[in-house]
Amino acid sequence: MGNVSAGQESLVHIKHVFADVATAIKRGYTFCYSRGRLTDERGTTVAASAVNSGRYRVVVKPTLANIEDFAGWAAGDYVAKADGQWIDIFVPVEGACVPVYAKASCTINSTVLGPVPGQHHMAGGAVFSAWAVKACQTVNRATTAGEVQAVVVRSTAKEALASISGYSTHMTELPSSSTTDLAATFLLGTIAHAGAIAKLVTESDGVAVITNAGADNDGTQYELCSAITLAATKAAYVKGRLKLNDATDSDLAFGLAITDSAIIGSVPNGAILFTKDDDDAIIDYVVKNGSGNTTVTAIGTMDTSYHTYEIVWDGAALTLYIDGTLVATPAVTYAPTGLLLRLVVELLNGAAAAKTVSIDELVVKGAAA
Repeated sequence: MGNVSAGQESLVHIKHVFADVATAIKRGYTFCYSRGRLTDERGTTVAASAVNSGRYRVVVKPTLANIEDFAGWAAGDYVAKADGQWIDIFVPVEGACVPVYAKASCTINSTVLGPVPGQHHMAGGAVFSAWAVKACQTVNRATTAGEVQAVVVRSTAKEALASISGYSTHMTELPSSSTTDLAATFLLGTIAHAGAIAKLVTESDGVAVITNAGADNDGTQYELCSAITLAATKAAYVKGRLKLNDATDSDLAFGLAITDSAIIGSVPNGAILFTKDDDDAIIDYVVKNGSGNTTVTAIGTMDTSYHTYEIVWDGAALTLYIDGTLVATPAVTYAPTGLLLRLVVELLNGAAAAKTVSIDELVVKGAAA
């Protein structure tokens, strides 16, 4: 690793790494390490128990799985190489000024950018990585991604998540048994309507499938037994990877709420929810407490594929993500702070046929209630 001082001062560090991508690389592209990698930079298989240079010398495009292992930004332009290639990257060092590839309208000393799962560019928000940048150039890259000069900073949201007082992880994955009763093991079954089946079935290991009974408006609601609270300086994080078997004739609510027997019918005075109404495929959100609510429609489109929904409270602000993309920064006027909130999943039939929601992953982290 070397230093570059010409115009960048000695804070800028360069590291020589192997980029395991076949496409052309532009200066400022973002890259991450792959901590679970089982091959080195030569492609040789290395056991998980062994030291593997591939885990700290090979970089790849950011994904939801690796984005916490942020490596840095390409230090130059490189032509496409089918088998990948060795490149130099700028390593994140707080205070360093680096060129980053971004897709956002940037204002000097104001716009904060973070890495984006599935992309080489940076964009607004920096929730998933410990590292972010603050633009030191006013330039509009919102339509066409391009280079932006920026200063490296630490992600305040990520720091808050990592330093919660009384922090607890309530659930990080579903069990792999195909016979485990999800309701009995993990969730408090609040049966809001009729006919619930909540078991890990054979769709694949670790996937819970909730199946409603077959009449119109039959439904099922489950809440995680352990509660968390939102408070100043106390961060929280909720994630769910879900899919519906019917994107239109169904109602869905996913997120945080106080204990209530029918979330979809009437959102209680304490909730942060992604919602989808019957007879449309539009994803909305609602933030509500006892004083009022903020509801915004059309932040996403539902289909029958898996999608990842995330809620981040950094101790002062809310951000909502779908598939790693920032979709909303709700006002906190009606944030349900100080309440006992539980993760909730509710599914309601929109027609006389059994609807299902498959749950591949659930993550709930926050200050214990």
